[in-house]
Amino acid sequence: MTNKYFGTDGIRGRANVKLTPDLALRVGQSAGVALRRGKHRPRALIGKDTRLSSDIIEGALVAGFTSAGVDAVLLGTIPTPAVAMATRCMGGDLGVMISASHNSYEDNGIKLFNSDGYKLSDELEARIESLLETDITPMLAGAVNLGRVGRIDIQARYVEVAKRTLGRKVRETRADIGIALDGDANRMILVDEKGNVVDGDQVMAVLAESWRDEGRLTKSGIVATIMSNLGLERHLAGLGLGLERTAVGDRYVIERMREGGYNLGGEQSGHLIVADYSTTRDGLVAAIRLLEVVQSLDKPVSDICHRFEPLPQVLRNIRFGSGRPLDNAVVAKVIKEATARLGSGGRLVVRPSGTEPLIRVMGEAEDKELVDSLISDVCDAVAQAA
Repeated sequence: MTNKYFGTDGIRGRANVKLTPDLALRVGQSAGVALRRGKHRPRALIGKDTRLSSDIIEGALVAGFTSAGVDAVLLGTIPTPAVAMATRCMGGDLGVMISASHNSYEDNGIKLFNSDGYKLSDELEARIESLLETDITPMLAGAVNLGRVGRIDIQARYVEVAKRTLGRKVRETRADIGIALDGDANRMILVDEKGNVVDGDQVMAVLAESWRDEGRLTKSGIVATIMSNLGLERHLAGLGLGLERTAVGDRYVIERMREGGYNLGGEQSGHLIVADYSTTRDGLVAAIRLLEVVQSLDKPVSDICHRFEPLPQVLRNIRFGSGRPLDNAVVAKVIKEATARLGSGGRLVVRPSGTEPLIRVMGEAEDKELVDSLISDVCDAVAQAA
């Protein structure tokens, strides 16, 4: 079943247009009703990023939770991984992060975590979806059972947790490396001393080889999505390591990691999951782990973080207004023909974005001119059908 509200990373949309205070209120009420168990009073821990709209969404969520008899604990402005950590460590029933990650600042989102700090199950999401479409007024708390609101500062605690992943204090050194985190600090991209961008694929290659040599990989491979470069897969194969691919979205990577017992996975975009230290993607912890390898090898970052030559990869986005362009027969025919022309030496991935009204078209092969041509053909067909 296709969700009306939840995408690959919670609920997301233009603030005060699609993601309105009314919707946030109903999300709080619906999630609160879904959480109730007998006489137990659930607790929802709420964090937010620095977007202008985060305050109004926070207020609406608080009203929703408390009206459903759920206590709301405000964590303030913190990274998404800190919400997951706090929910798990403080015995929360639900973790809530108000953020749209890398989306434009006009957007915002609501991400939900379960009591263990993992993304919600499909079943609980479906339950909340159903309640959002239902008049739940009769299910709300009575006047004497309303939830309460509190506030806790966990920023310092999260910093200490992140630092302890090394097992010792990190000495301040002058490093020739740049580390960029997105708005809620769950995505990390590096820049080496030469100014070259290092994506998530290269970071996973570095950590996988290092952990293999140290006997720290729990499985002989890692988990990534269909967007990771074919060069990464070939490089890992040369090391005797496998690469399991999932659909795009860290929730699918994490699910496969948990099912298969993997402790390293992520996305090319910079979402890294280091399962020994975090239940969700955590840019800060991933950066610390990478710095650990850099320090141990004592080589320039440009040498350490260029483990393989990626195949030429082209990614383009086509915005559409409504409908389902990928169901169009002409589009399907063009995609099939392009896939056939790439053969076994390349890949073509065409998919709808889980967070925006976009069709994402990605192709890769040794022949970049061929990839450019095929991507243009597919994009033209999608644009005409959109």
